Amino acid sequence: MKVKELKKTVEIEIVDKPTFQPNRWGDFGTDYNLRPGDGRMQYGEEELTYMNDRWKKYYEKKCKTKAMDGAGSKRAANGEIILSSTYREVKPDGSIGDYLGKKLDVQGAKYIGVKDADIGIMIPTKEMKEIVTSEGQRIKIKPGTYIAADALGLYSPKTSDILKKNKPTTPLAKEVAKKIAKFEKIKTTATQYVKDGFISGQEGKRLTEKAWALLQEFSAKIPKH
Repeated sequence: MKVKELKKTVEIEIVDKPTFQPNRWGDFGTDYNLRPGDGRMQYGEEELTYMNDRWKKYYEKKCKTKAMDGAGSKRAANGEIILSSTYREVKPDGSIGDYLGKKLDVQGAKYIGVKDADIGIMIPTKEMKEIVTSEGQRIKIKPGTYIAADALGLYSPKTSDILKKNKPTTPLAKEVAKKIAKFEKIKTTATQYVKDGFISGQEGKRLTEKAWALLQEFSAKIPKH
């Protein structure tokens, strides 16, 4: 089942000096330390719901309910940046132009862009054991492993990214999103209970795997289009 994502504009800047870009939805070690020529993206303010605890607690103390969502994109060894072939320019009149391409080779350049991809999420079947991403990575299927596709191929997004960045566009997709959110809550609760010593690691694993199996069963019953 694909949970379709509405196109969302992004502020893109090619930094001209070392720049720190926090990843507020990722754990320690996932922040972006950008070098001149790398890309910085700003998505606008987002709810704290799926923010990593280290940032959620910080903003809750300040009585904030939203925070700026941003990311970084490193330039590859060949000098190319992935944004150049996955984002199109949004013109001042709101129309969509060409891929940003070599426009992003200029340090200090700033654009409004939109990702040119029909984003969707697939819940792996029980028979699937692993996927190979467009970057050549082999990822074993485990509870919480989803498959998504963009202009460059397959990748595996985090559950929190799915719920934050994807907006269901049909009643059925909304139901799928609810099921995914329910699974995430069970997984998070089970993990916390194990950490707090309320249940054993084996029991936490059993609960998570059972919730994942129910999500897979639900997905398998969805008619194919």
